[in-house]
Amino acid sequence: MIRVCSQCSKEYMTYPCKLKKGWQLFCSKLCSSLARKMKVKRICLICSKEFIVKRMAIKNSGAKYCSLQCSNEAKRGVKKPEISGENAPNWRGGIQFAPYPITFNNELKEKIRKRDNYTCQSCDLTNEEHIAI
Repeated sequence: MIRVCSQCSKEYMTYPCKLKKGWQLFCSKLCSSLARKMKVKRICLICSKEFIVKRMAIKNSGAKYCSLQCSNEAKRGVKKPEISGENAPNWRGGIQFAPYPITFNNELKEKIRKRDNYTCQSCDLTNEEHIAI
């Protein structure tokens, strides 16, 4: 397939599969390098100020704002998505790795401590003695 380099307007030969993968968009490494360094004028979405940015920055980050202050202004008021429970990436259907059931809470733990007179069942030390050690 014959293409025209968008940087130098020279014709070059390439394969369609390479273009599909985003490879060999330019006739040479030099043209590719020059295209990456090429600067483009953009308009800030917040303050409408014109600014200059590298073309690759547009591809990578979008380059929508002229400064960090404008970027932060755009982020204000935007609520982050909830990523707990079913929305979390590591959600396993509510299965816990702990061997205890959900009913094993602080209230039940306190009842067990009272029942055992605040002494450890493994070593027969009291709660204060455990803290002192």
